Amino acid sequence: MIANTFSTINHVNSGDVAWILTATALVLLMTLGIGFYYGGLVQRKNASSIILQSLLIMCLIGTIWPILAYSLAFSPSILGGLTGGFDYVMLRDVWEKSTSSIPGLLDMAFKCTFAMVAASLVIGGFAERMRLSAFILFVPAWILLVYCPIAHWLWGNHPGDEGFFALKNAGTLDFAGGMVVHLNAGIAALVAGLLLGRRPGFPDHIQSGHNVNFCILGAGLIWFGWIGFNAGSGGAANTVAVYALINTIFAASTAGLTWILMDKVLLGRVSGIGLISGVVSGLVAITPASGFVEPAAALAIGALASVVSFIAISVLKQILRVDDSLDVFAVHGVSAIWGALATGLFATLAVNPDGGDGVFYGDPSQIVKQLRGLAYVLVWSGLVTYIILKVIDLIVGIQPNQKQQALGLDAAQFAMIERPPIHLLQKFRRKSKPQNDDQDRQAPR
Repeated sequence: MIANTFSTINHVNSGDVAWILTATALVLLMTLGIGFYYGGLVQRKNASSIILQSLLIMCLIGTIWPILAYSLAFSPSILGGLTGGFDYVMLRDVWEKSTSSIPGLLDMAFKCTFAMVAASLVIGGFAERMRLSAFILFVPAWILLVYCPIAHWLWGNHPGDEGFFALKNAGTLDFAGGMVVHLNAGIAALVAGLLLGRRPGFPDHIQSGHNVNFCILGAGLIWFGWIGFNAGSGGAANTVAVYALINTIFAASTAGLTWILMDKVLLGRVSGIGLISGVVSGLVAITPASGFVEPAAALAIGALASVVSFIAISVLKQILRVDDSLDVFAVHGVSAIWGALATGLFATLAVNPDGGDGVFYGDPSQIVKQLRGLAYVLVWSGLVTYIILKVIDLIVGIQPNQKQQALGLDAAQFAMIERPPIHLLQKFRRKSKPQNDDQDRQAPR
């Protein structure tokens, strides 16, 4: 049972509770921010469907997380540590799980918002070309079979967990989800883009980026929410949270500036979308390191994140010839890889005693631990995402037909077209009216 009060948990700190409540709300806002960001990048005829998919993700994951997903991610290990068990199904005994200064139920809610963000990022890989029925099947399946096992390996290990999948206990560092959320989503988006193929008319006849103002609004909401994403991941209002907040701001700022400098020097102009992409790449790269590194390291991590993501969009994407509609892999996936490696270089126990020392602080083994985590996420996310998509394609089909894609998913899937509202009672009356007229004509006078 979850019914309980703070008075039964002696170690609760009201300041920590207040901060994590706030951080949970901030991260929840990120999912809507991603919807606006992506909605501005796609074609006008698909913009509303992208935003609505983000809201639908919040509903889907907000339902399955307390029922089963949280348990699979954070219960004691089963199947040799592949995933968590069923101890916390329907939030059973979650209050008793509390071991830090916040209730376990609050930690559960905070972690739920991370799953929402991860799933909303994957949208970018198949934007404008997945059926609504396939989408509704994909999101819960991906969370349960891909996200939850990876979260368990890197965040959910319990004391004494050992073995092949016990990455957290083996020393792999991922403070706020660089691998669990961003690399995971980036790989899934890449697989989806490869499997679904290109949009009709891609790349020459796709008019993307129809509303830069939506992109700017979305990026602002994302950056604002990312403060809770990173600074809340320590589970307390303490010095580690301060480091995470400062590092988040510094890395994103440096990354945005670096990107527009590359735009100007290499392409001869400054792009608003480029500035936003730079900021996001910096946010992604600092995420695994935010609670483990000094602010000076955050500046370097952010600057280099822009460089590697810029190269990924300009070169790697062209080599792969994949329609990763919104550059999820190039920005989130590639920057997450750099961020995980940078954690292995710059992490220091002086910032976080629960972390580790990186290569530059005397422990070269940390980079090996980070590489192990990267390999696990790359293989599991790519393979299982592919299987999920193939199975869903067999069940309901993944892609809308050519006519629906030409019309746009706003109209074809979500009925988002301008027309007078039709109520059920009106439809009933319209259907019944001809029948009444026939009866009137046949009635004797």
